[in-house]
Amino acid sequence: MINTASEFVVEMQGITKRFPGVLALDKVKWDFLIEKPGQFRVDLNYACTKSNAGSRFKVVVGNQSLAGIVKPTTKKKRITMRKPELSSYSLGDVEFEKAGAYKLSITPENIKSNNLMLLRSVILQPLTE
Repeated sequence: MINTASEFVVEMQGITKRFPGVLALDKVKWDFLIEKPGQFRVDLNYACTKSNAGSRFKVVVGNQSLAGIVKPTTKKKRITMRKPELSSYSLGDVEFEKAGAYKLSITPENIKSNNLMLLRSVILQPLTE
């Protein structure tokens, strides 16, 4: 299992924002603990406008990598922070062979418009008991 959310540290690296949105080179990284080895599904919960959809990103969990393409979560042209239209997407599965400390990062590979996504959470859902 993973530590509680209050124990996570999020580090933003290499943030470059140019508006009106030429590029956003955001990378987020978490340190976390796996208490019980096994297979986990990687789910992302985020919001994205139709104009920003289609951007490509990479999620690295430990030494495993998953590629993703951002899907739109709304038909609106803007997302408000107060009421973002969030959706959850399963990116794929990863396996942890032993308990211990790991890192997870999300890095844009190609940003179609203003930004990659409005990321709310990353959930590692255990698939094995």
